[in-house]
Amino acid sequence: MTLNGDDGPELRSIWDEAKAHIERGNYDKAIEIYRYVLIRYAENDIAVEYANAYLGDIFLTIRRLDLAEKHLKMAITIALGNPHYYYLLGFSYSIKEQWAKAVTQFRKAIRLDPDNSEYERGLGWAIFNAGSRAEGTITFSACPFPTHT
Repeated sequence: MTLNGDDGPELRSIWDEAKAHIERGNYDKAIEIYRYVLIRYAENDIAVEYANAYLGDIFLTIRRLDLAEKHLKMAITIALGNPHYYYLLGFSYSIKEQWAKAVTQFRKAIRLDPDNSEYERGLGWAIFNAGSRAEGTITFSACPFPTHT
């Protein structure tokens, strides 16, 4: 995140506080902080983008999927070129078993970051569950899995 100007130091402190709450599993407090950012820094596109993205991620984690979708879409409107937001949106649609929507979002993520195997795995899984079992299996199987050392 690049934050310049007068808001930078305060926002960095706010992000650090929210991250600490997330790491402790205190999602309600982190949500409160990011909602504050959306109000206090409404004119700062970077702050609004990241607050919406973090809210989307938190809501996805706690399975409040409609709110996850809402905030991820808001982040996307500011940062059309961020593939991870499309991936998270596709993941949300997968949980809701809205496979066609998931496929669309995973494909957008891959178009922006074609070498990301996690996005490819998501796409393969969504294609498979959408009913194209052979294509989904091929897509999924072609992806390298991360190795742990």
